[in-house]
Amino acid sequence: MQVDENPGKNIAGLHHVTAIAGDPQVNLDFYTRVLGLRLVKITVNFDDPQTYHFYYGDGVGNPGSILTFFSVAELPEWNERHGSGYGRFIFNT
Repeated sequence: MQVDENPGKNIAGLHHVTAIAGDPQVNLDFYTRVLGLRLVKITVNFDDPQTYHFYYGDGVGNPGSILTFFSVAELPEWNERHGSGYGRFIFNT
């Protein structure tokens, strides 16, 4: 079996980024009204049908512009310190 020394070299782009968020209405209002993103699609988390899955994108549907959220009305308490498990992203609107 041959091992690819550079497995990422054939990646053409990023389809979407997904995050977990709290209250669904707060999430929807922020990303559509404050940031001005287009709500592309609403589905549910098929592993947990009571959880919404929101898809947002830029106004023209550029590839790689999709940002999605699983909105969980009551998130468990998180450790609010910076460190492992935290990340940052920049999304151009």
